[in-house]
Amino acid sequence: MESHGNGQSILDVVLRFFREDQWNFQQIDKKPVIRAGFRGERGTWVCFARVDEEHQRFLFHSIMGLNIPTQYRVAVAEYLTRVNYGLPVGNFEMDLESGDVRFKTSIETPEGEITVAMVRALAYTNIRNMDHYFPGVLAVVHGGLSPEAALARIEAQIVEQYP
Repeated sequence: MESHGNGQSILDVVLRFFREDQWNFQQIDKKPVIRAGFRGERGTWVCFARVDEEHQRFLFHSIMGLNIPTQYRVAVAEYLTRVNYGLPVGNFEMDLESGDVRFKTSIETPEGEITVAMVRALAYTNIRNMDHYFPGVLAVVHGGLSPEAALARIEAQIVEQYP
């Protein structure tokens, strides 16, 4: 294992983040994967923190937990593409076979180190985006809105929050 700051592996730093921020989490089968549930303002989902020490990467995923029905996958893919355009950090992904939707943030640190502050920033950026855009997916699947209308509704909420 490579060390990142104070002789710690990436996994050590990620575990420290989860402990310091008092998340309820579990490491999966002693692998470099951590699972944690999260309750946002607009939904509940599962988060996975994955460490790839060999490539010096940290990835954080929020998994929506709603497999998009086949008939809505094209519309949801369009909504997610519209959301992704312009996001400064992270992106939504959808498995077109299963309908699984997730938000991903990641960092690669080949020459540098990773800190708890960096892990914290990636994790909370991730969950803020998932929480904010989650209702748009539901609006497309259950509310009958077009992808464009669903995003317009979400963006209107941004304006209301930040005049």
